[in-house]
Amino acid sequence: MAALFSSIFMVQFDAIMWQVLPTDAIIYVLLLFFLIFGNYLGKVRPNYFVGIRTPWTLESEQVWIKTHRLTGMLWALSSLIMLVLKIIIPMTSFIYLLGIYLVVIITFPFVYSFLAFKKEKSASIQ
Repeated sequence: MAALFSSIFMVQFDAIMWQVLPTDAIIYVLLLFFLIFGNYLGKVRPNYFVGIRTPWTLESEQVWIKTHRLTGMLWALSSLIMLVLKIIIPMTSFIYLLGIYLVVIITFPFVYSFLAFKKEKSASIQ
């Protein structure tokens, strides 16, 4: 987190000094953050500070593990793909892809964890 905020600060400082907002640099920093954090996310143990902290992931350790392993792979793989696409696709088209990417990596873990929790609850009832 410190590296992410330091990188964003350096980009902002550069933008202030040169009066140019380097959007490419900000996008690269965020994608690299999601790539690195995605690799780490699959190893996070249940806690109240880091991770997908929904009521259902905090209630079930199995749902926590499944959600974070899948989310970690999703974030790492999709960030790597987005980094490659950032190089290939022009910025005007890439912004739309970035919006879709952010919606997917934010909503998918919540939906998946809820469905996994419901499945676990229905299996324990029967």
